[in-house]
Amino acid sequence: MEDWFNYDIDYSSEYREASLGNDFYRFMEICKQGTLLPFAQLPPNDKTAELLDKLKENGFVPKDTKLAHFRVLFGILLCFDDTPFRPIRWLKNKQLLRYFICEIFSRGLDGFKRGQLAAILTLFADKHGEKITVIKSDAGQLKYSADHEKLKEVLIKVIGKG
Repeated sequence: MEDWFNYDIDYSSEYREASLGNDFYRFMEICKQGTLLPFAQLPPNDKTAELLDKLKENGFVPKDTKLAHFRVLFGILLCFDDTPFRPIRWLKNKQLLRYFICEIFSRGLDGFKRGQLAAILTLFADKHGEKITVIKSDAGQLKYSADHEKLKEVLIKVIGKG
């Protein structure tokens, strides 16, 4: 399962410096800028397309969400042909987005260092296209949401955890 995130990438020095350091915001900005060459070599067991399809099917993101833009979430540089980057519109509640991000990055609801979650959230917008912010999560409240169960099922089916 861990191979899903292990992409063989020909790193530029700026990309390597930002991704290997703690500057997540800068790293995400580099990924969104666009590049002439596709750096990522996706492994044969890549699950990003399947995950995006399931999120679309279950109404978490719009059907017109581009795979290239979704892959930026996983550190895949956007090609110039796919620019400008458009934030992924999250159609459900913000706590479900927080849960989704924490699960795919295996961090738990409180496992991000200061600024990391905020940097990742720059890749998302609410259903109206506005900037998203989330407050500290109450994991107990998530279990009362029917959408939480749907999201959990998607994550278990696609990446084996949720």
